Amino acid sequence: MTDLLLIAPPSPISSATCVRDKGAMGFSKAGYVFPPYDLAMLAANIRDILSVKIIDANAKRLSFQEVGQCIRQENPKYVVFSNSTPTIDWDLNTAKITKQINGDIITITFGPHVTTLGRSVIEVCPELDVVIKNEQESVLRELVESTDINSISGTLVRLSDGTIKDNDFHTGLDDFGSLPFPAHDLLDLNLYSLPYAKGHPVSATMTARGCPGRCIFCVSSLISKRFSGRSVEHILSEFRFLTEELGVHEIKVWDDTFTFDRQRALDICQSIVEERIRLSWTCNTRVDKIDSELLASMKEAGCHTVSLGVESGNDGILRSIGKEITTSDIRKGFALAKAANIERVGFFMLGHPQDTRETMEQTINFAKELRPDYASFNMVVPFPGTPLFRLASKEGWIKTTEWSKYESTSYPVYESPNVSRDEVYQTFKRAYRQYYFTPRYVLKRLGGIRSVSDLSNDIGSGIGLIKMLARGDRSQKDA
Repeated sequence: MTDLLLIAPPSPISSATCVRDKGAMGFSKAGYVFPPYDLAMLAANIRDILSVKIIDANAKRLSFQEVGQCIRQENPKYVVFSNSTPTIDWDLNTAKITKQINGDIITITFGPHVTTLGRSVIEVCPELDVVIKNEQESVLRELVESTDINSISGTLVRLSDGTIKDNDFHTGLDDFGSLPFPAHDLLDLNLYSLPYAKGHPVSATMTARGCPGRCIFCVSSLISKRFSGRSVEHILSEFRFLTEELGVHEIKVWDDTFTFDRQRALDICQSIVEERIRLSWTCNTRVDKIDSELLASMKEAGCHTVSLGVESGNDGILRSIGKEITTSDIRKGFALAKAANIERVGFFMLGHPQDTRETMEQTINFAKELRPDYASFNMVVPFPGTPLFRLASKEGWIKTTEWSKYESTSYPVYESPNVSRDEVYQTFKRAYRQYYFTPRYVLKRLGGIRSVSDLSNDIGSGIGLIKMLARGDRSQKDA
């Protein structure tokens, strides 16, 4: 018997895994499988008081029937599962199956979708007992330690008479470093992959939490807007554990902006070198938060790829979405990373509120000019709780609240006055074809292959992209 089961539900699409962690919502574009970071963090924070097990049905491609067998075998007191906006209705099957097996098991869910729409979720799912609205690590621990789960702040709770009690939001965590690092050892790390990984097995972590940015489309602010970083020693102890105890060779540093605190980032990199921790890693950052010295230090410490948010190739659009950078900043940031011999992943978005046919074309051309090693194109989605969702709702642009369609590779769910949904969708598909399926890019990738692993990753990514575009065609037919 296990006291508490943490479950990443199966994917509703058999051909693709989901991404439900750290505010990310959607399906894998290129066949990659991210570790369930949020579940590993929850496990780490309660394993000293309860026996806990993680079931990653998403990565293992389990069915709900197989998930039910795991629940029946473990017979836990609590079942906690993650969710996302495009999978929320599907994910609730976890609670339904749990109650079919044992009505006394307490069912709990968490994530940005229920931060905003938790009441509507718990109201339509009588099998769900608790919604954690924010600060899930702290709240879950308080729940399992309490003799009265009905009054824990940061929750929506179903009372014995069926009514829903709203306990408001939990006060923000003052020190992210006060939490233990993720329970990587409870995961089968051989299940996970990244399209730009240089080693295996892989895992993921965060050295800091919080994004002070003001992008109108992003759900990160629903998690935390205040930057809070872990100490260098805390981070290094995790890296040593990963490399020495678990044999991990690749880490995805999942901070919103790893280099937000420049000196802290330098200290981390210098300590990795001094401690001789052999590790390759990638991170997310901003083009205006990097410089030559910092990038050189990151490279020396094992960073081989940086992911940079571009979003648009038009300065007016960048201003309108609160990105607080310019196309000149972007060109400079990409050039600096290239000069440091660090690969670049560029994130591009199509269908912003003020986008037109011309500005979307500028974005595609900008991607071709920047020539990132990997370009990720997404259609803008007005996720609940974001300023974009409020704007689109106020203006009457929302075409559906069928949440399964709220995914950045599916047919658009909102339409601004400037460009039709059809045009956004066709431009999105064309962006991928024009960027990836060209002799120039294929030859570039072939020229960069240094191992069988590189070749396997590139082939897998190509197949994944083709499947993703095919999924999009099906979603358009259903829209």
